[in-house]
Formats: sequence, C-alpha cells, structure tokens
Amino acid sequence: FISNLRQQNSVTVISFSSEHIDSDTLERAFSKAGYKADLQSILKSPIVSPRIVIWVESFEKVIESNRLGAFKELLIACKDNSNVQVLITIRDYTLQRFRINLRSELPVNDIYYPLKGFDNSEMEQVKASIPEIKPLLANPKIQHLLRTPYYLDMAIRILPELLGNDQMGEREFKKLMWENIVERGNKARGDAFISICLKRALEMSLYTLSDQPQELIDELTEDNLLQRS
Repeated sequence: FISNLRQQNSVTVISFSSEHIDSDTLERAFSKAGYKADLQSILKSPIVSPRIVIWVESFEKVIESNRLGAFKELLIACKDNSNVQVLITIRDYTLQRFRINLRSELPVNDIYYPLKGFDNSEMEQVKASIPEIKPLLANPKIQHLLRTPYYLDMAIRILPELLGNDQMGEREFKKLMWENIVERGNKARGDAFISICLKRALEMSLYTLSDQPQELIDELTEDNLLQRS
C-alpha cells in the first residue's frame, strides 16, 4: 500500500520507524529519522504534493515505552492541516492502551482497519515469484500462517530447511523457525534472545540494557532480530 502511494505524484509519504517517533518532541523525531527540515517547513515547501501521508510502522513499541510527545504533536498537526494524514500499524495487544493513552488527541470517527492475510490472488503472485514454495503453501496445516507477511517472510528465509517436510504442523514449523533463525545452531544465542526479550517486556520499555555476551548481541542485531538504540 505504501509503495503504491509513493508512486503517486499527488502524495508525499514521510516515513518514521517506531524508534524515530519514540521521542519527546516532533522536532527530535524528524532529526532522528534523518530529515533536514521540520514538518512546518515541509508543509510550506512548493515541491511537496498536495496530500501528505505520514507512515509509522510497529507503533506498539511506542505504546510500550509510553513516550508519546512527538506523536501527539503529529496528531495536532493533522487537525490543523487537513491535507496531512497519519497511518500507523499496531499490534492488537496494545490497541486498547493506544485508545486510552491518546483518547484526547484521536478523532472520534472510526479510524481502525484490521489487516487480513494475503488473499488468494496475492498468494498466486507469491507462487509465481517463488515457485519452489508451492509444496509448503499446499500444506493445510500451516496455510493460515503463510498468509501473513511475517511468517511468509520467515519461511522464505529458511525455505530449504522447510521443504524437507511438506506435511509439518504449526508447532514443528515454529520450532524450525526458532532453530534456524534465532538459534542458528547455537542454543546460547537463543537463550540470550529470550533473556533480552523478557527483560524488555518486564520493564515495558522500547530498549533495555543487557549483560548478555556482546558477540551474541552483535549476531542477533546483524540478523535484524534485535535493534540498538
């Protein structure tokens, strides 16, 4: 959807990661994201399209940190500028907190759109692009998982390991994902990942300090399983 918007001359897309928008001020968020101008300067620019869409992915991380200053400023800017729209993705488990924490800033109309898995036509496109995945997609036990972008992406990353058993169940599929993506032959690596995730969850923070071996943290970061602040 966002890639399609970027191709339209009538729309300017401004992207933020959750780490960027997790800021006390909007000015700081723009700086962290690498933008050289602030929002007001962008709005006044003659080269900006009439419609501006501000895209934030994985907003649940911002809800967990509860650092909402920048996002609140962004919502105020939307109220003052009808041509600015904010589009975020957020996981279900933080949606209620999102509604409560931002109840004064959010519009009253229906603004929530649950995302569904890939439909049949989209799955046919996947098969056409990656023919070798067809046996896996034919497995009724994990078809529902592979219709979600997250699991499909993970499956493609370890496809050779999965193709050996085209009738595996959901539990075995997730076990293979853990062994081949998180552990990668090193149980200590998996233990470090669990420790860091649990510590961050208990602290309810976007980032945490860890005493896990640095080489394991580096490996997990290089594989995009962890992010540094």
